[in-house]
Formats: sequence, C-alpha cells, structure tokens
Amino acid sequence: MKPYLIVGDGRLAKHFAHYFSILNIPHLSWSRKSTKPLTDLLPHCERVLLLISDKAIAPFVESHPALLEKKLIHCSGLMTFPFAESAHPLNTFGSELYSRECYLNTPFILESGRALFADILPGLHNPHYYMPAEKKPLYHSLCVMAGNFTTLLWQNTFEAFENELHLPKEALLPFLEKIAFNLENSPREALTGPISRGDTQTLIRNLDALHNRAEQALYYAFLNFVLAKKKQIGELQYERLGL
Repeated sequence: MKPYLIVGDGRLAKHFAHYFSILNIPHLSWSRKSTKPLTDLLPHCERVLLLISDKAIAPFVESHPALLEKKLIHCSGLMTFPFAESAHPLNTFGSELYSRECYLNTPFILESGRALFADILPGLHNPHYYMPAEKKPLYHSLCVMAGNFTTLLWQNTFEAFENELHLPKEALLPFLEKIAFNLENSPREALTGPISRGDTQTLIRNLDALHNRAEQALYYAFLNFVLAKKKQIGELQYERLGL
C-alpha cells in the first residue's frame, strides 16, 4: 500500500500521524512549513488527507490542481465537496496524543451514497456510520453544543471554584465522572437537580445568586430550552416556573 499524505500540521494532523504510526501504516506529512514542495511528495502517495481548516480546503485544492489526480479525503463534520470524500472522526482532539484503544474506538461519520469506509481509509478498522450529506450542518451543530459548550461550562466552573470559592477543582472530578457515567449508561434519566424536579423556588434562588453575572443569562437560556423541548414533545406539566 502506498503511503498516505497528511496535509496540515494542526492537532488533527498530529493525531492522525500518531495513529498511523501506532498501526504501522505508511504516511508522509506536508504543511506550509515544509521545505520540500508538495509536488515532490504526491507521486509517492495515492490518498491525501486534507487536514486543514474547512475554509481552506477548496482554495488549497484549486491552487494545487495535481491533487485532483489523487484520492482526496477531508475530515470536516460540516462541509461536503465533490472532489473529496468525507470521513469525520467523532471525537475531540486535544494537545496530548491518545492511546491505541482510544483511536481504535473513535467512530467515523461518512456521507451516505459515496465511497465506503474501507475504500476511503484502508488500513483502519474503526466503527463507522453513514449519514446524508445534507444533514451534516445539523450533525455538526449538535456536536459543537455537546462538546464545546459543556467544556465552556466546566472551564467556567473550575475557575469559579478556585478563584471565588477557594475550592480545588479536584473536588469537582467525582461529580464530573458520575455525570459522564450516567449519560453513557442511562441518558434519559441522567438529568437531576431542580430543573428535573421543576423546583421553582430553588431555581429562583440560583438565578438570584447569579445576579449581574454572565452565567445568569445562560441559566435562563437553559430553562427556556427545557421548556421549549417539553412543549415540543407535548409534556406540558412544567409551568413557566414563575420566572
């Protein structure tokens, strides 16, 4: 098998290179920082992973027409391109590299009606699923909310614990672990606390404690989200919670 060519030097590119190294899959890497021209590497490769920003993919291919002679793959969870296959790894990729098991268990989401996973990424045996390309914007929005928004919430809570309450962030870790465990094992029953109980008095006291803080608007937004969801599915046992 000819080596993959990884284009890019960001986090995802580094994770892919590490994953390929773990599996002994041959690969080359190129970025704007490389001293060797891209055209020198292309003859040695059959597949090119375009691991650059979404907005840069089309202009990059347009400025390097020789790429169109190769099998192009991108990993955008949002965009779709006629000249490249899509394989989005459904995970979050931080600065630290991961274990073999973590990479192997990461699912890939592909566009239905196009190439099969084995043809796009030969050598990988990850779980994979297919989805209509027109649903990718919704898919990506949900991933951003579930992953990025919860990260922002926890970053804010860690900071407030340490700087305002003078409590170590480690005190929150069992709580965080149990939330993740409950979401994984009993997602429908995972929500606890005053919102799940419809406890108006506690909700009001929470909102009062957040007076003149950015978090108060966020608290209101989540309350309105819960109420809108209940209305959408016909569960009207919640009042406006007196808020």
